Amino acid sequence: MDMNINSDLLKKLRLSKSWSQEQLAEEAGLSLRTVQRIESEGIASLQSRKAISQALGVDPSMLDVESDSENSQNTESLPKPVNQHVFTPRSQAGYYLLVLFRSVSVGALWLILASNAFFGVVLLLGSIFYWELTPFTALQSAGAGIISTLLIVVPGHLVFVWLYKHAKRIEIVQPIEKDSMESRGQVL
Repeated sequence: MDMNINSDLLKKLRLSKSWSQEQLAEEAGLSLRTVQRIESEGIASLQSRKAISQALGVDPSMLDVESDSENSQNTESLPKPVNQHVFTPRSQAGYYLLVLFRSVSVGALWLILASNAFFGVVLLLGSIFYWELTPFTALQSAGAGIISTLLIVVPGHLVFVWLYKHAKRIEIVQPIEKDSMESRGQVL
């Protein structure tokens, strides 16, 4: 099966070892005419490709035209990773603030569920013990849920949202500077 070989790369590898086509043919165990044809046309059989790559000491797939063009296309199309933030002791406060924000949010949700459950239990028990259910009792339980939500959950949530959004501005989490990354040996 004939394969396309990157003839320019083959020639560069041969010249980097300071070999002539004849020396490459001897090392690979091929005829001179075969090496000349591969370098000029860029077409070689699987066995010739293996023999040449073994003689040059490279991976056989390195000589393929398809893999060379695919690799160059893949590396050009991939975005370079950018490290925007680095975990430092200053950003540790931001991390703990985020953990606190999440735990308080979960606690606030439990408070809302508890107040709604309390309202549901009062209505359920009120329907069983109908003589104790008054409009005032129902309003009381609904009011407890609404008031606890408005006075505790919403302001607490807003405070943590504000702190989280403004963490950069109050310098808890700082974006990393490009020159400091280069001094650490990291490349963008």
